[in-house]
Amino acid sequence: MQREAVRAFAAAMMDEGRVPAPTVLAMGELAAQLDARQLRARAELVGRLDPFLSRKNRARIGTLTGDSR
Repeated sequence: MQREAVRAFAAAMMDEGRVPAPTVLAMGELAAQLDARQLRARAELVGRLDPFLSRKNRARIGTLTGDSR
C-alpha cells in the first residue's frame, strides 16, 4: 500500500511538472526499498507458517473443527 502511494504521489508530482529530478529519484528508491521489505516480510511469514501448515497440524485442526477433509 505504501509503495503504491509513493508511486502515485511521484506520478502526480511529475504531472504537475514542477518536481526536481532528485526528488523523483528518491521517491523511486523509497518505493524500491518498500517493495524489498514487503518481499522479505512475505518470505519470513511463509517460513514461520510452515510448522502450522504441516499435514499433522491440519489433521488436528480438522479434528477440532469437525472438518473431515
